[in-house]
Parts: sequence; C-alpha cells; structure tokens
Amino acid sequence: MSYIIREIANELEREMVYQLRQEVFVKEQGIPAYLDKDGRDEQSRHVIVLNAQEEIMAGGRLSPHPKENIGILSRIAVSKVHRGKGLGKKVIKVLESLASEDAYQAVQLKPHLHLESFYQSQGYKTLSKDENPAGKYPLLLMEKVF
Repeated sequence: MSYIIREIANELEREMVYQLRQEVFVKEQGIPAYLDKDGRDEQSRHVIVLNAQEEIMAGGRLSPHPKENIGILSRIAVSKVHRGKGLGKKVIKVLESLASEDAYQAVQLKPHLHLESFYQSQGYKTLSKDENPAGKYPLLLMEKVF
C-alpha cells in the first residue's frame, strides 16, 4: 500500500478532509452535520493521508485547548475502503508529533465509547465519560501525557 501522510498543503486538501469527515461522520455514522462545524478548523493543524492517485484515505486535526499546553486531537477519520490498514494509528502518531512540535505537554480526545480500548492501546488514559454525546454515540474524555 503506497501513501503519503502529512499536514495539508492547500485549500483543495482542506476540502478533501472536510468531505471525508462528511462521508464518515455524517453519512455513515448519522452524526448531525452541525456538530462537525465547531469553529476550530481555522486554528487547527490538519493531517491528510493520500494514496498514489492522490485520493484521500484518512485525516485528522490538532487544535489548541483552552488550557495552556494541551492539544486536542479530533476528527480522525479513515475512509471505509481503507479501514483495517493501520492508517488511524499513523494519523494519531503524526498528530502527536505535531503536538510535540507545538510544545504541548499532553493531548486529549473525545472518542466514541466503543473505541476506548483502541486508544488505550495507543497510550491514552480514560479521564471521564463525556456528558455530551455525538449524535447517538456516547463519548469519553481521554488523555496522553508526553
């Protein structure tokens, strides 16, 4: 499997990431579209995974937390045809690397409850259950300290 993973380079790639999020979160998972538009995209660093044909395979973003020295990982999505290839883990690693570059001491995320063991295997600790579900999906608050 040939692919490239990096920060988005232009508006076309930004739009590709948004379209992937719509496909995965809104269409597949039934999460209301307004939940995806949280106003953090402009202040975030976005990662994209492209195959040799420059089609998007996965993406994610790193946003600043209101608290100092904490980054927020979110909108991590892998297209349906590319799941099970380890791309989610790779996106997380690149986002964590960007967080280290930005001198964050920790990163937090709010994954769906059913993803808890996946994130625990990546070194994240569960802090609490989030009281605000994403559509029908209960969420957790998890953190990884560097």
